[in-house]
Amino acid sequence: MTWGRVERGEQTALKSQQRLRLFDVPTLLYIAFLMGITLVYWSRLAHPLIYLVFLAILALNVILWIAFPPRHPVPAFLRQFYLVAYMPLFFTAMHYYIPALHQQDYDPLLIRWDYALLGVHPTVFLEQLLNPWLTEYLQLSYTAFYFCPAVLIVVLFVQRKYRALDYYLTLLAVAFYISYIGYLVVPALGPRFYLAHLQTRPLEGVYFFAKIQHVLNELENIQWDAFPSGHTAIILLVVYFAYNHFRRFFYVMIPISLSLIFSTVYLRYHYVVDVLGGVALAVLAIVLTRWLAQHRCFRSQYVEL
Repeated sequence: MTWGRVERGEQTALKSQQRLRLFDVPTLLYIAFLMGITLVYWSRLAHPLIYLVFLAILALNVILWIAFPPRHPVPAFLRQFYLVAYMPLFFTAMHYYIPALHQQDYDPLLIRWDYALLGVHPTVFLEQLLNPWLTEYLQLSYTAFYFCPAVLIVVLFVQRKYRALDYYLTLLAVAFYISYIGYLVVPALGPRFYLAHLQTRPLEGVYFFAKIQHVLNELENIQWDAFPSGHTAIILLVVYFAYNHFRRFFYVMIPISLSLIFSTVYLRYHYVVDVLGGVALAVLAIVLTRWLAQHRCFRSQYVEL
């Protein structure tokens, strides 16, 4: 089932005349959600007024773009890709919201779920597979998460398939937003912190492992972002979309996605239940995005082929 095929004539210019874009809806809903959280936990947050004003500015920016669609290529480009700036801001916000909402981590619960499901602690069990070259390869695979989604974005934009691009961006946005809500509800740091005392062998790579891990830690900060696994959800959505639109890229993504998903546990970033949560998240994002695209506001723009 394929969604978002462009209509005749769409490949000639940016959709500057279209006001409400598909990805605007989940974005505004998520901003409203964060504003509600800010109001409810006002007394616990360090600077609630600043958060509220900042969120209002982000929402107003989207509303202005909807009300006044940009016609010049530069602002039209910014309007198309404002999520690239919004997503890191939303992710960073979790670092400030989660400690205000929760007094404890939920890692012990996830650890119990993992053990009940498998009868072992997966990261400890996988120590028997530890090999510097395998660790190096899986760290590179894990890092592919930051590049693979962008490949389809670039291809769709270059080919001027703007409706397909909108649909793809919405898929990713919905998955990210739900994963952030998951972090707020079930904050967990991951096995590399909570099961470190059980690990008997350290992870060691060959060339880039330590450097990549350090850079990722610096970029992401220490986050309670274990459940659900966003890496799993997003890479599955890339595979799903590639299967429908770019079959050759789909075959390339199969080994990358399998390696990436395995790396999340092998490298001790996630519990197995996080990965299962990521799979469920990907399915939910597909269902919700399809439902949104079928709404009367968008039905004429996104056709099923």
